[in-house]
Amino acid sequence: RCTVSANQNTQIATTQQRQHSLVESIKHPAMQEQIKRSLPPGIDLDRFTAVTLAAFNHNPDLAVADRQSLYNAVVKAAEDGLLPNGNEAILNVYNTNVAPKGQPAKWVKKVQYQKMVGGIIKLFEEAGIDAWADSVYENDVFDVWKDEQGQHYIHRPAKLGTPKGERIGSYAVAKRGG
Repeated sequence: RCTVSANQNTQIATTQQRQHSLVESIKHPAMQEQIKRSLPPGIDLDRFTAVTLAAFNHNPDLAVADRQSLYNAVVKAAEDGLLPNGNEAILNVYNTNVAPKGQPAKWVKKVQYQKMVGGIIKLFEEAGIDAWADSVYENDVFDVWKDEQGQHYIHRPAKLGTPKGERIGSYAVAKRGG
């Protein structure tokens, strides 16, 4: 049997109220207009909003973070045309000291928008640059070298039927098309 104290019930209710308030503020017509103006062509406002609201559900700390930093992060993601879905971008909460230098620390939960690998690759592709990333595992063949013709690499995944082994690294490549 699970029992919940009155204090826990209050905390749950407060978190739910903050979450509801957050959702309503993102859906507010003025905020929707600001996001819409920030989105590049081809990114649908309803889809961006739905993905952003899903991000709020996945990270409850967003509900208690500094609202202005959250709004700024959402608008920046919109400007870049990246969805905060964990693949293209993410909204993360960090404890940030906002006290002036020499003053006692004053910690505030602030939201930062961060591009993820999928988002960086998307931006490269939109700029006409071929880009990709991959992981390297223990049983892969991976070699990098540089000569008079530039930098080269070879990555051969382990043969079919061979265990991959532990992930030991990753790499990303970007090059101009043509």
